[in-house]
Amino acid sequence: MHCLGILVMLWDLSLAFTAPVDTIIVQVQQWGVVGAHRVVDQVLLNGVSLTDASQEVDNIVRAISADALLPTLISVNQSLLPKNHTVLRSRECILEGSQLHWTDRVLCDGEVYLTLDHSDLWTAHVPQALAIKALWDQEVQRTKTERIRLEEGCVKLMRELRLSEVQSAQSIPLPQFLIPVMALLAFIGLVLISLVLSKGYGESCEYLDKMAQFGFENDVHSILKLDMPITNAPMARWQRKASSSNTSSLSGLSPGKPANVSLSSSKTPSKTPGKNKKQTPSKTGADRFIPTRNSKQMDVANFLLTKENEPVDTNNAAGTSENQKAWSLSLNGYNIEDAKILHLGGKPLNAPEGYQNNLKVLYSQATTPASVKKTRYISSVPDRILDAPDIRNDFYLNLLDWNSRNVLAVALHNTVYLWDATQGDVALLMKLEREEDYICSLSWTKEGSYLAIGTSDCKVQLWDVENQKRLRSMASHTARVGSLSWNDHVLSSGSRSGHIHHHDVRVAEHHIATLTGHSQEVCGLKWSPDGRYLASGGNDNLVCVWPRVQEGSVSNNSQAVRCWSEHQGAVKALAWCPWQPNILASGGGTSDRHIRIWNVNSGSCISSLDTQSQISSLVFAPNYKELVSAHGYVHNNVVIWKYPSLTRVAELVGHEDRVLSLTMSPDCSSIATVAGDETIRLWKSFEVDPLKKKAKERMIKSTSVIQQSIR
Repeated sequence: MHCLGILVMLWDLSLAFTAPVDTIIVQVQQWGVVGAHRVVDQVLLNGVSLTDASQEVDNIVRAISADALLPTLISVNQSLLPKNHTVLRSRECILEGSQLHWTDRVLCDGEVYLTLDHSDLWTAHVPQALAIKALWDQEVQRTKTERIRLEEGCVKLMRELRLSEVQSAQSIPLPQFLIPVMALLAFIGLVLISLVLSKGYGESCEYLDKMAQFGFENDVHSILKLDMPITNAPMARWQRKASSSNTSSLSGLSPGKPANVSLSSSKTPSKTPGKNKKQTPSKTGADRFIPTRNSKQMDVANFLLTKENEPVDTNNAAGTSENQKAWSLSLNGYNIEDAKILHLGGKPLNAPEGYQNNLKVLYSQATTPASVKKTRYISSVPDRILDAPDIRNDFYLNLLDWNSRNVLAVALHNTVYLWDATQGDVALLMKLEREEDYICSLSWTKEGSYLAIGTSDCKVQLWDVENQKRLRSMASHTARVGSLSWNDHVLSSGSRSGHIHHHDVRVAEHHIATLTGHSQEVCGLKWSPDGRYLASGGNDNLVCVWPRVQEGSVSNNSQAVRCWSEHQGAVKALAWCPWQPNILASGGGTSDRHIRIWNVNSGSCISSLDTQSQISSLVFAPNYKELVSAHGYVHNNVVIWKYPSLTRVAELVGHEDRVLSLTMSPDCSSIATVAGDETIRLWKSFEVDPLKKKAKERMIKSTSVIQQSIR
């Protein structure tokens, strides 16, 4: 009966049995577009979609397609990935032989970003994926739960498909030539069993019966059912790789030590083994230094080490390097390519302030160089302090000016005082008739003989200082005159109305032109050294550059050559560079606090610097080619900057309130500042070396002699 059963089973297998494929792969894929809220799912069996296969299969597919991490990535965390890029998560359940294992990958536009290892931790393959990895590593428990659920669903899916007609297309039919061979083998087995029974070997027959009944049937059923282990299956590929890597790592621990093989058959030892009692003394060496490292460094190290083995795409490397650096800086805070894997020591500590190394002499030069460049000394203490009672603490006014004859003029409410810096004498020049009126601006002529005074009653007065006499009073504005500037015989005045008037002081009809580029008060006004351009700054945050008025022309519609709106605050501080007439410096108020350097010819901003404080005045120091700025809130100081680098040279501190105005002495060696604390401070910060000064004077004299001889 057993033999007959075997023959029937073999016949049934030859007609209906299909051998399993070596590797069965179930792929659960989900993808979506970053910024969208829709995720597309599909399940593939060996590359063939299982959609609408059967009711039972569809139920299993819907159960294993849910993914909580991918919708969060593409719809909520849009800062991690660029918008409108396609993100794909592919999870593969692979049956290879008798082993079942997983691969889990995340791809962006076809490029692998992340892979999940057997420890349920993600590995990043590109710098952009480090931030995504950090986010998904926090969901380890959810990943494990989904993985167990997916594994159970994939096993059910394989079992369901293997037992249905759907899987017949995925199997390999048994070749027809094996049918008679199997029948012949069955017949031979029947003959052998008959012989054994005839000779009376009962035990052997019983053993063969059990083998035929249980062993063969169990093997067949285990092959048919994929959820049961196959005992005699070959080792899986990933197991073979793991075993080979372990073997190579063990053999590589001591590369210099020979194998434990007896060489007595090939070579006679020179000494009797075991006779040498002398032992090498053990040395207690220090342990190897293991640097400190954190989790972020290990992620970067893993990425850098795995990237070394990847082929380099030379065609696309140049185009994507800048983008990858930008991605790395925005996501990680540093460039991955420049990152260090191990930090063998911390950064050296900065020496405390005032510390001097006593061993510095050991590293000094043996001989002193022939010429040593001396650094000039800048005193932080003012050279002189003058009282300025009743000074008007108004940011928009210009109340201080120093002429070429070394006389300093200052406006104190409704009076103007003159201080002779050479003699030290103080004199009252004028006082307004009405007590409620006040002085708004002062400006000396180039020769220093005449002083223009702008008042709150909309007038501009012209005074002869030597005779202490008012020459004329010019009325053309409709608001207070807060800024003045001379260009030969033309006096330009700016008022609170936003208008700029040109006055020709030689003629009776003094008003020759009106400039209407500002919408608010004009608080800064400066003519260039060559007289070609007039720079104006206003409370409307604009800086305008105007051309020179032509002789004998009367115009009300002059157009600005340049108009810049980069400042975010009122522009009162203006200064032209003496050695580069096309360079203009401007400073913004409390809302801006920036110094900007402009090229008038090209109209471009050469450089910009945030001073962290309100800027009230600017002036160039030609002796050392530096720029000086006076500041209000919050520092109330004076800063010297190196031009054109705008690096800080020195800081002059002493005023207790905001500095209102700043002016340079005629010899360019000192500056005078007036502040809301009712003091005028003189700072001698730009004195020239006497040797250089004498050489410069000799050069000027020789030049004048040559000019006289030519004449």
